[in-house]
Amino acid sequence: MTGPVSADRLKSFLERIEKLLEERAAIGADIKDVFSEAKGVGYDVRTMRRLIQIRAQDSADRAEQEALLDTYMHALGMAPGGHGPTEEELEERASRVVAEVDRCMDLVVDGQPPKIAAIQAAIGCSLGKASKLRGLVEDRISRWNNVKRENESALREMTADDLGDPELLVKKPKPVAGDRFAALVEAAVNPEPRVTLDTPTISDADAMERMEEARRRLDALRAARSAA
Repeated sequence: MTGPVSADRLKSFLERIEKLLEERAAIGADIKDVFSEAKGVGYDVRTMRRLIQIRAQDSADRAEQEALLDTYMHALGMAPGGHGPTEEELEERASRVVAEVDRCMDLVVDGQPPKIAAIQAAIGCSLGKASKLRGLVEDRISRWNNVKRENESALREMTADDLGDPELLVKKPKPVAGDRFAALVEAAVNPEPRVTLDTPTISDADAMERMEEARRRLDALRAARSAA
């Protein structure tokens, strides 16, 4: 504030703050008295404070933290009995995570992971868990894109000169499999393909057979050149 200072207004602000501080101190003293009273009849104050923190948590957050705590304690041999989770328990937990990621994949639009709020609404989970699930979705999308790029790169190596067959030239926008090949790749890595395409001009079996034949011819040609 660079203009004239209003002493009355400044004093009003200060008095309001001082009053709130006094009320906070009084409330703190009241809380301390209640803890002392509870301790006097045998209750453990530290445990009560922990229960207050737990009660203030969202139920989804609390369930997630309890599950993580149980997992970590088992891993460190600190859980009752000192044994880690059984193979069946680990498989069940992994299956739940995979199922949740699959549900999140249904929310992917144009190759972009869903918003955290959308994941929370679909799964009914906490903000922290939704953030972790979004990271897993991003990883899965990245792996799919890598697979598609690697296979498309391999097909681009099959040129008309190498194969002696112009029909096998892999060149957009008229590739042997083109977008259909991308759909085949996605079908291989995703049990529920999410790519919808027009009816292809050749069947999946024909496309794969032609690609395999192209690979064989390219390998034979390269072997012949090496021998020469």
